[in-house]
Amino acid sequence: MTKTKITILVGFLGSGKTTLLKHIASLYQEGKIVIVVNEFGQQNLDIKRLESHFKHSHEVTGGSIFCSCKSDQFIDTILALSKEDFSHIFVEGSGLANPSSLPHILKILAKKTEDQVHYKGTIALVDPSNISKITKTLNAAKNQLTYADMILLNKVDLTTEDQIKDAIKTISYFNHDAPIIPTLYSVIDKDKLEELESLEHQANYQQTMDMHLQKVCLQLEHPSKEDLENLCQELTTKTDRIKGVYSSNQESFYTEYIDGKLHFEAIDFTGENYLILLSTHKDYLKASIEEVLKKSKHAFSVCSLS
Repeated sequence: MTKTKITILVGFLGSGKTTLLKHIASLYQEGKIVIVVNEFGQQNLDIKRLESHFKHSHEVTGGSIFCSCKSDQFIDTILALSKEDFSHIFVEGSGLANPSSLPHILKILAKKTEDQVHYKGTIALVDPSNISKITKTLNAAKNQLTYADMILLNKVDLTTEDQIKDAIKTISYFNHDAPIIPTLYSVIDKDKLEELESLEHQANYQQTMDMHLQKVCLQLEHPSKEDLENLCQELTTKTDRIKGVYSSNQESFYTEYIDGKLHFEAIDFTGENYLILLSTHKDYLKASIEEVLKKSKHAFSVCSLS
């Protein structure tokens, strides 16, 4: 019986994991593959963006697959998928995924699947503009680098030469062995993906107390695209990532605020207009958003803030 391959993707918020999965869909059109998308919260927008690209998809929400609260569900999901005739399982971890428990999870998987799942390795996506900063405060970011078997230095077209050098220096401090591959829009050759193999890893640094991820859902009533972009511009200093759904004239779009601009992508989804705001800042996120809304020069009809 042919073993099912499994590849795990990790990366801090907005590093390009979902974009990489779309690229993987184009590379493996002939094969029967499945994706498992993990979202820290209950609302999983990424799966909505990917369903049209993959025939087979699953989601694990409400926590990280590497945490004890969700690792059993993750293991059961992989176990069930391994009994089907998929050639490859690609797993997208949440933005704050901490893979330090991965070796333990892999041992359980090997035992429960009777070694019918072949772990290819973990790919970490890195944004050179922020990796040096976030590894100073987030254990998850440190461990994503440490336990990676391949590292994609993504968005190199949007960063300076000094930022790239600094990012490589940071990566090398946590991981000497994983190959570092510069990428644009998460594009990588299929041969490189097939060459991925797991390495031996050991953390050589002291774990510090992590900042907790704060998540707020902001529902808006019939905003214009211009008003939505203005709001995101005012909120961006309070958050690490802004994404959501914008619906107008019976059409829905995945929205994401990146580099000072709101991007729209058509999705098959019906629902309210809302933004999901993620932050690792020390300030209380909900109060910060309420303050921005109060001081805003633009009028927004807020349905709920939770």
